[in-house]
Amino acid sequence: MALSTSIKKRLTEDWRSVFPQMVIYDSMWLMRRIGPLLQGVLLEKTQDGSCYCPTLHIHTFSRPLGYVALNVAQPLLTVRTRASEYIKVLHHDKHFSEGAKRLAASSLLPIEGDISLDEVMAAYRSFETFPASDAPFSINYFESAISLHAWCGQINRGKQALEEYLEVITQWPDRVIERLGSVDKWRSDMLAVLANPDAIRETAEQQATVLKATTLPFSEFRR
Repeated sequence: MALSTSIKKRLTEDWRSVFPQMVIYDSMWLMRRIGPLLQGVLLEKTQDGSCYCPTLHIHTFSRPLGYVALNVAQPLLTVRTRASEYIKVLHHDKHFSEGAKRLAASSLLPIEGDISLDEVMAAYRSFETFPASDAPFSINYFESAISLHAWCGQINRGKQALEEYLEVITQWPDRVIERLGSVDKWRSDMLAVLANPDAIRETAEQQATVLKATTLPFSEFRR
């Protein structure tokens, strides 16, 4: 079943009632901004439009991707099996409120107010063991973490994190490491990121403009 614009709007507004610090960013997508981060709830509909799976996520502005990546993606999970839970659109009124409260309670990051660098780093570490996590073998999280340290001006901490990440990467299967090219080059690239915090902050502001996020509700990213 194709979802009409009015139904999509109603579903999104219902979810916003549980996430009041977020606003409608796009169709079936809530968002707020925390410094160099976006935090959102995407109502991912099935191909036939009969169901949707609400998913919490963050996105880091400090990398010039040009699109919103669903990092630390936490879908609503079933209570019994911890598999992704889909809500039938026809049963939305009956189930969304309880599901929204469960999703909010499960968030690895605060869903309102400021967020700190330490909280994001803790969320990255916790996400590695999250059901259906794509964190294992994903360089994405390491690069986001390094760029956030640079944005915060936490250069020494960023270098320490880089060395920890390199220890992890060298334990990855060869087929995964090959995708990076050279580990030494990746290390040099990340050191260059840490050496240019002003450039990272400029990138973050440019990305906020590109992704039309400059008017979103804003909270501070604590260093």
